[in-house]
Amino acid sequence: MTNQLIQKKQKAVLMLTLLLVVFVTVSGFMWNHGFQTTKIETRTVEVPVVVQYERVDTLPKGEEKVLQEGTVGLDEVEEEIHYKQGDVIDTKELQRKTITPMQPKVVQVGTREVEVSRSYDRVREVITMEATAYLPTDGGGDGITATGIRARHGVVAVDPNVIPLGTRVYIPGYGEAIAADTGGDIIGNRIDVVLEDYGSAMQFGRRTVDVYILSS
Repeated sequence: MTNQLIQKKQKAVLMLTLLLVVFVTVSGFMWNHGFQTTKIETRTVEVPVVVQYERVDTLPKGEEKVLQEGTVGLDEVEEEIHYKQGDVIDTKELQRKTITPMQPKVVQVGTREVEVSRSYDRVREVITMEATAYLPTDGGGDGITATGIRARHGVVAVDPNVIPLGTRVYIPGYGEAIAADTGGDIIGNRIDVVLEDYGSAMQFGRRTVDVYILSS
């Protein structure tokens, strides 16, 4: 009789132990993996414009020309999204379909070496500078330069410590000009050229140029 009681107690302890193990295992699983959901969702995403550069010898070296501005594309993306307690913990892209193709921005970059015309045989120095463009109405807005002349095509702003005001220069892709203006940002090997419409100024952009300093 005593042995039977002992065996029953042992079985009861064993069952309780097994139940405890199952409880701990299930609790751990629920803690680590519970409250997780997986959803398949579809969304529309933008495809950013990429810039394609074409090197051409029809433009002077350093000059650029925009052939196509480019447009953002649209893709439909199907994703498998895993949530835990309402927060995204993992995302997997399943498939992607193009809705609107992205159109790249196409820019021609000149490679042709520019030879200064014989009419500029009075070149006395060549300085490599960073060039930008500005409009006559920029700055004070009255269109009058630091030397008092009207800002127009053929007028450039310089650092007088590099190029004295009144100096005539030649810039490939722009032409001959006179250093007649200054600017707060025009310091060192910087030069700002006047272009008379916004589109031309944007197309000129920022570029590195060889500035030919001409004798009087």
